[in-house]
Amino acid sequence: MPMPLVFLTFFGASLAWRPQQGDRFQLQLSGEHIDTSVDADIYDIDLWTKDQTGWNYLKSSANVRKIMLSRLDMAKSKGCDGVDPDNVDGYADGQNTGFHFTAHDQIEYNRWLATEARARHLAVGLKNDVEQVAQLHSSFDWALNEECHKYHECEGYRPFTEEGKAVFNVEYIHSTSHQLTSSERAFCTHPHLPGMTTQFKLESVTSFRILC
Repeated sequence: MPMPLVFLTFFGASLAWRPQQGDRFQLQLSGEHIDTSVDADIYDIDLWTKDQTGWNYLKSSANVRKIMLSRLDMAKSKGCDGVDPDNVDGYADGQNTGFHFTAHDQIEYNRWLATEARARHLAVGLKNDVEQVAQLHSSFDWALNEECHKYHECEGYRPFTEEGKAVFNVEYIHSTSHQLTSSERAFCTHPHLPGMTTQFKLESVTSFRILC
């Protein structure tokens, strides 16, 4: 069964670390250097370069899983404390992967990936895939969401927050002024799930951020 390859991002913390609700979170996926001057408890950065990401067809899911195990091993060897697998909702409408797999296939794969990460003492986060949170929240240690305020999906992460798990929400600024629009500023006054934090990033995902 074809499956998407994902790339991993990683953090700096301590052995057996898990994100906590209210932790200061920084997402940086571009730039020459990681800006460690940003006031953050957690740095979420690329383990892979951009040309290594995307949807890939391999002849069998066994091949995909072998490659993903090697990537988890690499994350561990580099001293990462957690992983944030991307592209774990390829079954969903609009993803245009070029391959066919079902929601059940995705759940099974995501659970397997989380189990393997935890076996390496890596805190594993669920990125997006809000439609499957009900089935997956117990398998993951935290969640990263992109634009749940914009798409009115934040309530879907309640299973995470009710378990005391952190949810980090990123909304993107769609302008070159580095300023929030009135509608974007309104996100900060929306009722928030307890345990969810929100920040604004440029679409290029540099070190720049605005916190609510």
